[in-house]
Amino acid sequence: MEGLSLEEKIGQMLVVGFHGTKAPPYIIRWLKAGRIGGVILFARNITTPRQVRDLTKSLHQAAKYPILIAIDQEGGTVARLREGYTESPGAMALGAADDPELTEKVSSILATELRALGVNWNLAPAIDITHNIDNPSVGTRSIGSDPQHVARHAKAQITGYQTTGVAATAKHYPGKANTPVDPHVELPV
Repeated sequence: MEGLSLEEKIGQMLVVGFHGTKAPPYIIRWLKAGRIGGVILFARNITTPRQVRDLTKSLHQAAKYPILIAIDQEGGTVARLREGYTESPGAMALGAADDPELTEKVSSILATELRALGVNWNLAPAIDITHNIDNPSVGTRSIGSDPQHVARHAKAQITGYQTTGVAATAKHYPGKANTPVDPHVELPV
């Protein structure tokens, strides 16, 4: 990060979202000025594959520095890309199949599609361990309840994403699934 101003260095650590299917002018200005290092896409930003590709292209082209474009595309119940996109089994189904090679292949397919759309960072896999059957936020997003089993498949998922050129983010570290509340609604303890 040599040669960057302090403002640019701080900006490169920020990832922001927005409403709509086209980047608002302020996002384009921030990218051109190097004030943000990435953008996160949500369902509110997505319609067709062409629209997503056009959106990410506009973001990459506007950026003063290379940027990250992130999305939650775990497969199964958490997939921001739905209609017109590849549908994949969720983590629990892959864990039940217990074939790490298959798990890696599924992640590679998702990553191939993400790269084609201009997305280079997937906020997946969810690697939490199923502890509490009443947990409303993890459920089928978990590979299973055995830590070694979860680790084997999480490694396969990460390998599938990253060898295809999409950064992976292991998230929801063990503990979130051991609570009876949804953290979107109240604070789990």
